[in-house]
Amino acid sequence: MGFPKSDEYVTKNDGRGQGFEGGLIYWHPTTGARIVRTPIAEYWARSEWENGVYGYPIEDTQQPGCGQYAQRFQGGILVTGIEGYQLPYNSVDGREIAYSAAFTDQRSIDAWRGAVAEWNTMSAINVKQSGAVGYDLTVNEVNLPDETYSGQYQNFGALPDQIKLNRAYTDRYSDTQRRVVLIHELGHALGLDHSCDSQIMGPSDGTRQVSTLQGLDKAVYRYKWGW
Repeated sequence: MGFPKSDEYVTKNDGRGQGFEGGLIYWHPTTGARIVRTPIAEYWARSEWENGVYGYPIEDTQQPGCGQYAQRFQGGILVTGIEGYQLPYNSVDGREIAYSAAFTDQRSIDAWRGAVAEWNTMSAINVKQSGAVGYDLTVNEVNLPDETYSGQYQNFGALPDQIKLNRAYTDRYSDTQRRVVLIHELGHALGLDHSCDSQIMGPSDGTRQVSTLQGLDKAVYRYKWGW
């Protein structure tokens, strides 16, 4: 944090704060002392500090990946660079995504089940199989060797959206790689855009380094959907 840049000052509801070279330390009787690093402090300031909708920090500033910062507050989570990690659309309808899946290969079925289970650990949005009618998302296999994608999410507005698993590529993948493709595409259906290779939402199968949700994946999800 470096040297102090201010004296201790009184904040809302008997809190205390102090500025340092690397950010702030804020204390409140209900949250304890929390470190707010400068990048997050700049976002927090735009929302009127502890007087705004976010209230006091309830954890120290985290570094979830891709060079970004995230921090949970009483009123939600702040994530630096959030504008670049969200899509302007998603498949969520009333806190859930109801899907209709049409797979012919058991490996694809298992991969999709794994993808659904991975995102459902986050719990704010329930991804579930639909009934006979009324679904938000269709999921199916294609075999298109002339295309360049292993998986693709498409948003169709008022119509059901679609995830396609391209077996021209994924038939050569391991079970884990196939599942990761579908975790990634389901992330798009949840409104997450591409990030970097250290995250599930990294843009390329060839350079993506992980097989489960990572810090920034979770932080962007929490920013959009809460807990």
